[in-house]
Amino acid sequence: MSWVISYFLLTLTPSISEEVKRFSEQAGKQVDEEALTFLKDLYTQAPPDSPIKCKKCVAPPIGAHSSSYNLMTFMSFSVPLESWKEWSKSLEKIGGVFVLRGLPGNSFQIFAQKIKELRNAGINAPIYVDPEAYHKYGIQAVPTTVLLDGEKYDKITGNIHLEAALRAFKEKGSSNIIARELLSKYELPTN
Repeated sequence: MSWVISYFLLTLTPSISEEVKRFSEQAGKQVDEEALTFLKDLYTQAPPDSPIKCKKCVAPPIGAHSSSYNLMTFMSFSVPLESWKEWSKSLEKIGGVFVLRGLPGNSFQIFAQKIKELRNAGINAPIYVDPEAYHKYGIQAVPTTVLLDGEKYDKITGNIHLEAALRAFKEKGSSNIIARELLSKYELPTN
């Protein structure tokens, strides 16, 4: 109800529109903070053998901001499971994260179930919910891989192997040094 009132106030009363905008932004941030708190609680309260936990992850596998990583693969639950598996193996090996736009059906319950299904299928790469990253990097389709190098970045869209994406960045991208470093991790033996 308050969102409807806010909309009408924004459109009908220009003099208070800035105040309503601030209120709307603050309400949105509060919802985001509550969602992040929920996700952290879900992760920390889960038993160690819970499928939602990632046994190989260095950082918490569920989060709200993916900006601490320089390699991100933007995904959706609509992407086939086999693609998730392939990408996850690579992200686990060389260090990177999956990024989702938001919660499926705006439901934490559905989200938790989807994460559980992914973990049960052997997908152990960290998964972040970060709608701001989708906007920041202009993500229009998934899967899309983004490689950051400071303020510059490269991106490639398509269901291609991560190694192929990194080779393209190495050859033609502005993040070629980082791409070269990550590609060298493919050559290292895995335990």
